[in-house]
Amino acid sequence: MKIPADFLDSIAAPIVVLGADSRIVQFNRAFAETAGHPAGGLEGKHLWEMLPSGQEALELRRLCEQIPNENPPGPVLTHWLTKDGR
Repeated sequence: MKIPADFLDSIAAPIVVLGADSRIVQFNRAFAETAGHPAGGLEGKHLWEMLPSGQEALELRRLCEQIPNENPPGPVLTHWLTKDGR
């Protein structure tokens, strides 16, 4: 079930929706702008692919892989890697 894009884009906070395989299936304009990626370049990526490599990426991957088997985690604070590497 897809969330209407107009609804997602009406929310100012970055929002990303993951599928059961932890790949990005939807996101809003604020998420794309924050991530520094064009809208078409995000779908199908794993969320942790957008983090600098290292401990944060491994922790986010572990959390995402646990979601189908456990309760979703609470808020997660990470550093993002924009498309241009910042």
